[in-house]
Amino acid sequence: MAAQPAPARLADSGINLTMAELAVYAAGLLSVAAGVMHLWAAPEHLSEWWGYGAFFLAAAAAQGLYGLALLRWPTRSLALLGVYANLALVALYAATRTSGVPFFGPHVGDAEAVGALDLAAVSAELGLILALIPLSGAHRSLASCLVPGAAQVLGAGLVLHLLRAGTHGSHDGLSEGWLLGAIPALPLSLLALLASAPLARSASSYLFGDDRGPSPRLLWALASAGTYAVAHAAAGAPASLVEAGRDAGVVLGVSSVVLFAVAALRGAPWEERRSFGLWHPRAFAGAAGLAAGLAVLAGPTIFGHDFSPSAEAQQAGGECNAGSANRSYDVAAVNVEIPFNRWGDLDPDGQVYVLQGDKEAVKNWHKPLAAEASQDSAENRRLRPRPLILRANVGECVEVQFTNELNDRQWGGRLTNPRASIQARGVSYNAQTSDGGAVGFNEDTSVPNTPGQNKITYYWRVPNEEGMHLFRSQTMSSGEEEDAGSNAHGLYGAIAVEPAGSAWTDPETGKPIYAGQGRVDRVTKDHGDPYVDADIHAPGAPSFRESAQLAQDYNEVQPGMVGHGFNYGTEPQRNREHHPLPDGLGEEVSLSSWGYGDPALIKLASGKATAESPWEPGKEDCGLQTRLEGKGSCYVSNVTHAYPNDPTKIRYAMAGVAETHVFHLHANQWLANPKDTAAFDASGNTRKDPGSATLDSQTFGPGESFTADLLYGAGSQPGTVGDSIFHCHLYPHFAEGFWSLLRVHDVREDGTTKTPDGTKVREVKPLPDRNAPAGPSAENPGFPRFVPASTAGAPRRPRAASRSPTPPTRRRRSTR
Repeated sequence: MAAQPAPARLADSGINLTMAELAVYAAGLLSVAAGVMHLWAAPEHLSEWWGYGAFFLAAAAAQGLYGLALLRWPTRSLALLGVYANLALVALYAATRTSGVPFFGPHVGDAEAVGALDLAAVSAELGLILALIPLSGAHRSLASCLVPGAAQVLGAGLVLHLLRAGTHGSHDGLSEGWLLGAIPALPLSLLALLASAPLARSASSYLFGDDRGPSPRLLWALASAGTYAVAHAAAGAPASLVEAGRDAGVVLGVSSVVLFAVAALRGAPWEERRSFGLWHPRAFAGAAGLAAGLAVLAGPTIFGHDFSPSAEAQQAGGECNAGSANRSYDVAAVNVEIPFNRWGDLDPDGQVYVLQGDKEAVKNWHKPLAAEASQDSAENRRLRPRPLILRANVGECVEVQFTNELNDRQWGGRLTNPRASIQARGVSYNAQTSDGGAVGFNEDTSVPNTPGQNKITYYWRVPNEEGMHLFRSQTMSSGEEEDAGSNAHGLYGAIAVEPAGSAWTDPETGKPIYAGQGRVDRVTKDHGDPYVDADIHAPGAPSFRESAQLAQDYNEVQPGMVGHGFNYGTEPQRNREHHPLPDGLGEEVSLSSWGYGDPALIKLASGKATAESPWEPGKEDCGLQTRLEGKGSCYVSNVTHAYPNDPTKIRYAMAGVAETHVFHLHANQWLANPKDTAAFDASGNTRKDPGSATLDSQTFGPGESFTADLLYGAGSQPGTVGDSIFHCHLYPHFAEGFWSLLRVHDVREDGTTKTPDGTKVREVKPLPDRNAPAGPSAENPGFPRFVPASTAGAPRRPRAASRSPTPPTRRRRSTR
C-alpha cells in the first residue's frame, strides 16, 4: 500500500488539514533547531566531562532525526513520543538551573547559569510540545493533569520548604524558597502524571474489576506520587543516597495526600470531571483530609523548634560567631607532594590543610632556592609538609576561614572536582553552619573547588580543658581498610587546647608560633618544621614543651603502597634493609641514627629523593644556612627535642581509620588520667599521689587522642639523656615505619652544632623559667657526639647519660 501524504494520514483526526500541516512543519523545524543548538553546545560540555558531551550529542541526534521522521511519518504515536521526550528535556533543564546537575559527572549538585543559547533551546522545546499536543491527541489528557500536576508541585514544594526552614533556619520567603523552587518542577510533575495514568487505570481494571471509585483513585494517587517522588529526588542532585531517600519519602507522602484529595473532589484523570460547590460535604471532607495529612507529615519538624532549645543555646560557653571569636585562622586545602623519608617514599597525590600564607612554602619544599627571593613564589621560604596544628586557649571561640584549593583531578583521576570541608571533633559548634558536611536538612557546609564558590567560615568553641582534637574533611571519606580516602593522603589536622591565658612560642626560634594579630595566615619561621612543636607559657605555671604527634595507619607512601607513621613521616624497615651496615645486624642497628640518619629524614630545597638516589645525611648544601646566619639546616626529621627534665607534653592523636594501636615511649612515663597534673609539689621535686596509674604504653584508636604529660619531664626522674624511641607495640606496624624519637640533649644546642654525620642540629631554646644547660665542651661535646662510633657502622654502647632532676627556677619573665 502506497504511503499517504501527511494531510491524508491526519484526516481521520478531525483536525483542520491546513492547521495540521502547519503544526507538523512547525514541530519538525523546531525539533531540528533544538537539535542544532544542542550540537553547538556539545564541544563545551565535552570539555567538562565526556558524559555531558555524549548526552548533548545524543540529544542533538535524537531531536534532528525526530524532526525529519515527524515530517515523513506524522502519526499520533510519534507525536505523543515527542511530547513525553521533550517534557523530560524541559524538566531536566529546569533541574539543572535550580537544584543542580543531577545523576552523574563532576558537577553534580552545581546549578548551571542561564545562557542565551540554552534559553533558545528550551523555548524551541516548549514550542515543539505545544505544536505536538493537538497532533498527539494528548490535549485532553494533559488538560486533566494540569490541576493535579500543579497541586502536586506546589504541595510537595511547600512542605519541603517548610521542613528546611524549620531545621536549618532558612530565611527565604515563600516567593524565593517555595514558588520559584517549585514551579520549575511542573514539567516533571506533568510527565509523571501522564506516564502513570494509563498504568494505574489498567491496574485498577485488573485488580478491582472497575476503574472508577475510591480504590482506583487511591491507586492512581500512589502510582503518580511514587513516580514523581523518584524523579524529583533524582533530578534534585542529592548529596547522598540518604538525602535522596529522605526527599523522596517527603514528596511521596505529600503528593499522595494531595493527589488523593484532588481525585476525591474531581475524579481520576480518565473519569468524567465532576463539579462541586465549595461547601459541598465532599469538598469540605477533602480539604479537611488534605490539611490533616499535611499536618501529620510536616508539623513535627516545622514546629518542633518551638519546643526545643536553639542550636546556639546548646553550645558550651555561649554563642560562638564573628563577634565573639578570640582567634581567626585562614586555612586552605591544597595538593602537595608529601615526602615521608629520605628513601624516596612520596605521595604524589598528597592533600593537606595549610595556613594560607604558608601555602607556597609548603608546596615548594623540594625546590632549590632562587637567586633572589623575589623570584620565588614562596620568597625562598621552605617548610616541610606537616599536619596543620591550630591552637587556642581553653574555652575560646575560634574562627576558621576555609578555602578549598584542591586540584580538579585527585588520586590519578579517581576523583574529580572534589568538595572539601573541615569538621572538628571534641569542640562545640552550630551543626547547621559549621559541621563541614551534608547532614539531614542542614545546608551542605562543605565547599567545591570552584573559584568564587570555594570559601566558607566555621566557628568552634574549644573545651574548658587541655587536650588535642582532630579535624578532617567530611567529603572524601574512607572506602576500605587500605583505601582511607582523603585521610590516607594527609587531609587531616588538629586543634590543641592550651591553658588559660597562655602564650605559644616556637622552640627553635623563640618567636611566637603564628604571625599576625587577630587573623593568622602563616607561621613566623621561614624554614624547617612548622606547626607540630611548641613551647607553652601559662601565667603562674611552669612552661612546657608540647609535641603534637598525629599518627596515621595506611598512609599512601607510594601509589599502591601503604605504611604507618607520625606527622607525614615514616621509616619502614624495608628501606634500611636494602642498605645494610657492614658491621651490624638486628634491631639495635636498623633503628640507629648512626648509620642511617634520623627517622623520616627529608631534605629541603634539594629536589626529590628516589629509591635509587636517596638523600645523604650531612650534606648541608641547600642554601638555607646562608639565609639564617649559619644556624639553618637542610634537614627535617621525626625527632622531638628537649633538655633533661623539661616539662613535656606529647599529644597523640590517631588520624588513621583502620586499627587500634598501642603506643609505647621508652625511658619515660605519664599518668593514665591527664587531669592528674599535680605530680610534683611547688618545688618540682616531690612526687604526690597522682590518683591514677603510671603508664609507659597506652592504647587508642581511630579518632581518639590523649596527652602523655611526662612525669618529671623529658628523660623522667633520672634526666636520661639520649634518644628514647616511641612506637606502636604491634610489631608489624613498627616494622612498617610506625616510630619516632624523643631526643634529650645534655648541652645547649644553639643551631651551630652538628650530629656525627654532619647534619646540623636545630636550635633548642631553653624554657624561660629553667636554667639553660652549659654549651658543648671538649670534655662533654654533648649527645650524640660523646658516643665513640663511626657513622658508617654500628654505634658502641655509650657511657651512663643521666643526671639529677633540675627544678624550675623561681625567676619570672617580664614579657612573653
